[in-house]
Amino acid sequence: MVLAALILAGTLFVVRDDSREKAAEQAGEARADQLWRPAHYCAACESVFCPGGRPWAGRLTPEQFKKLVWTRAGYGDQLAPGDKAKDAVLPDRFVPEP
Repeated sequence: MVLAALILAGTLFVVRDDSREKAAEQAGEARADQLWRPAHYCAACESVFCPGGRPWAGRLTPEQFKKLVWTRAGYGDQLAPGDKAKDAVLPDRFVPEP
């Protein structure tokens, strides 16, 4: 019975944690789309930019772009350890809003 109780508790913990992550992703979806949809990738210069300079001007590396989208959407803390985007440094004008 003790083993069954431990398995049940572990399962509930995992399900609850997954539900929180899913809720955070859904809540940030609109904010991520505002950056994602107008963005274009240039294979020649290996950078991401927005034609017309909106919602940002200039070029970002793919890692910087991923970090920008994930942090502005509110789920930057879910970037995996070892992911290049986690360690990417955003220019000052892209510091995530609180």
